[in-house]
Amino acid sequence: MKKSVLYLLINLHFPLWIIKDSSWFFSLTLDGHPIFKFVSIAFAFITLVISGILVKNSEHKMNFLENFVLTIWLAANTSWMLHELFEIDFAATLAIGFFGFGILCIPLYVKEIIKDFRAKNSFNSPK
Repeated sequence: MKKSVLYLLINLHFPLWIIKDSSWFFSLTLDGHPIFKFVSIAFAFITLVISGILVKNSEHKMNFLENFVLTIWLAANTSWMLHELFEIDFAATLAIGFFGFGILCIPLYVKEIIKDFRAKNSFNSPK
C-alpha cells in the first residue's frame, strides 16, 4: 500500500473513532435518535476496517503491536457499544473477551517498548 494512503488512514483513524464515540454518546443521551445509532455503527465499521489495514501494513514489530492492540480495543469498544445501543447480550460477552485479550497483550507490548527504548538508547548514553 502506498505510504501516502497509509499516512492518510493513520491520521483519519482517530477522528473517525471520535465521531463513532460521540454518536454513541448522543444516541444514548438524545432520546436514542436513530441517526446517531446509524452513524456510530457506520463509523465503527469504518474504523475497524482502517485499523485492520494498519495492522496488515505495519512495517515494524512495535508499529504492528500498537496497531494490533488498538484494533483489539476498538473491537471491544464497538462490542460494548452494540450491547448498549441494541441490548445484545452476546455483544457484551464479546466485549469482555476483547478487553481480556487486550489486557493479555499489554505485557508483550510493554516488553517491546522497553526493548525498543534500550536499543535506541544503548549507543547514545554518555561515557
